[in-house]
Amino acid sequence: MSPLETMFFAFKIGAFKGGFFFYRGPATLPGVTRLAVRVLRPHRSLAPEGARSRAVRLSCLGLLSAIALGLVAQIHGQAAKNAKNNDPQPAKQHSPQPAQQEVVIENASRIAPPTPAYRFPVGTTFYYKAEWRLFSAGIATVKMEQDPSGQHRIKATADAIGFVARLFHVHDTFQSMFDPKTFCSAELSKHTEEGLRRRDSKLQFDYGRRKGVFEELNPKSGEKKHVENDIPECSTDVLSGVFYAASLPLEPGKSYTFPINDGGKTVDLETRVEAREQIKTEAGTFNTLRVQPQPNAVLLKNKGHVWIWYSDDTDRIPVQMRGRMGWGTITIHLTRIERPPAPATQTASQ
Repeated sequence: MSPLETMFFAFKIGAFKGGFFFYRGPATLPGVTRLAVRVLRPHRSLAPEGARSRAVRLSCLGLLSAIALGLVAQIHGQAAKNAKNNDPQPAKQHSPQPAQQEVVIENASRIAPPTPAYRFPVGTTFYYKAEWRLFSAGIATVKMEQDPSGQHRIKATADAIGFVARLFHVHDTFQSMFDPKTFCSAELSKHTEEGLRRRDSKLQFDYGRRKGVFEELNPKSGEKKHVENDIPECSTDVLSGVFYAASLPLEPGKSYTFPINDGGKTVDLETRVEAREQIKTEAGTFNTLRVQPQPNAVLLKNKGHVWIWYSDDTDRIPVQMRGRMGWGTITIHLTRIERPPAPATQTASQ
């Protein structure tokens, strides 16, 4: 699913959207080994002809597809293209050990309104860093705001950094609008700069006609794309879906299913709560709930897995995300939280 390409960089951070391309042919840059890496959905025309059959791509939630959530959102779109690849199985030590307990399906695929106990992180900005092996692959930010219309707006950015940025330019921005009373998505827009590729897209949720209206523009050629697909009476998207999952009860051993859309056909995403774990990040040490989205097996072809760790408290902060594919593991972890200033009355009382 293209978060929640791993929910961030796995994210398209997944949620955020993300992707990797590995070329083991002759080196094309002085002093560079025979491994070239591209982050965030590489453009096919840039790949050497002999390398395309060896390309392995991951669409992540974006983170966080957004970082999302860079992970969940893009996976279903890219997995079908990877179905013919014979990816080696990754080492078992890279993946979390699932809890030995029976999974209980909590609800059918639907979007449930947030409970009164859930607190939207309005005004808060989350900062993330993505790492692959010894490389710092990228950074991402996610911020939720109150829109004057009464809706909530989530903004996310994803950028390649360091060694990866020198090989392949990436600067993506995402924005999601949703109704905080129902959690139904209203709109998802994206601006992507990936290598020489530029795209502007918008997905509008027309619940009156039960249609998702997707439009895309190629700024260079002026080429436009218009697609409409059926949607349920309420759906989330790959960016706001990260926070919708956080609003659920998330009890270990239970599984929750909800519809998610990234411009194509709506997918029923099953989210399993595997276990409680303590996670250390640059932002601090957190008691967390480890959650594994379960994309449609037919779409993923057992090519990879995604995990998200939420803080085990009322804030339900997306603390860490991990995508594991045939080429290896990418981890996106929280580095800093920037909260809104406390109200003047609260500061005075303290």
